[in-house]
Amino acid sequence: FRAWSPDISSVCHGDATYVANYRRTPIYYKVTWLKDDKSILAESNYQYNAKIQQAVIGEPVAPIRPAGTGMTWVLDYWVQCDANGDFIYKDGEPIIFQRGQRMPAENLCFFPIFKEEANVITVTFYKEDGISLLGEAKIPYGQPLDDYDDEYATKAHKNASATEHY
Repeated sequence: FRAWSPDISSVCHGDATYVANYRRTPIYYKVTWLKDDKSILAESNYQYNAKIQQAVIGEPVAPIRPAGTGMTWVLDYWVQCDANGDFIYKDGEPIIFQRGQRMPAENLCFFPIFKEEANVITVTFYKEDGISLLGEAKIPYGQPLDDYDDEYATKAHKNASATEHY
């Protein structure tokens, strides 16, 4: 409420009509993004019905628990939770944050769900001279090199055969 129009006089001299004037005030709600340990990563305020931007905070900190050998934790998705980090369910399933989701008329809290991904290793193959590059292979950690070794050994052999002089 801003004021009455016209201003209300302190003394009444007859019938009077007053109209209420309101100022439009946007209502904001808070989004809290939690870390894996349930501490607060970031908080943002959004006007009702605005698009929620996860990109504002970037990637959350990876979990404290160690990943398996040759593995890395990466963010998979966000789950809506209460302020204690306990998941909120709808029809028996946790509510997952959707890109472009609009802000409802309530505060929200999201918890990160991580998945383990194999580290990718770059293996470089050179000719016998150790200088001339045959190629590179991006190989998930722990995957056998046999297939790549054979492929580049064949390239090396073909290349050597074409350039060798007896």
